[in-house]
Amino acid sequence: MKKLLLLAWIFFFLLGCKKDDVNPKSTADLLQGAWKVVSNTYEGYDASNVKVYTDTTQNNSIYIISGQSIAISDGTTTNPWATYSLSEQQNKKYIHVAGYGLSSSFELALLTESNMTWQRETWNDTYPDGSGFRKDARSVVTIQFQK
Repeated sequence: MKKLLLLAWIFFFLLGCKKDDVNPKSTADLLQGAWKVVSNTYEGYDASNVKVYTDTTQNNSIYIISGQSIAISDGTTTNPWATYSLSEQQNKKYIHVAGYGLSSSFELALLTESNMTWQRETWNDTYPDGSGFRKDARSVVTIQFQK
């Protein structure tokens, strides 16, 4: 009887203590789905690296990422926009977007099940500022998304 009880306990611990196999989602898997643009922020810096301009806009665009393609929807119509590829450099993840006259790389500064942030830094670019155009020594564009 003691042997049966001992075997039952061993059997219980072997089955009861098994760890669940939880595989974290890959970057490509996390990207899939419909992402609403929460904000699009442009920050301009002068040659001394002082922020001289900030412009944040909100819109209702939805980026629909499926496979390696990105479509954009305004909630009514959806149009193909670009394809993308992923890379990693120095422990930072990047999304490279190309199509329809666009070719840009963004750092995936944040990527979770429900939030994503793309960020791109450029130098000596000219941007419209509402009253004309401005040239910044350095600029940072940040796009924030939510699922």
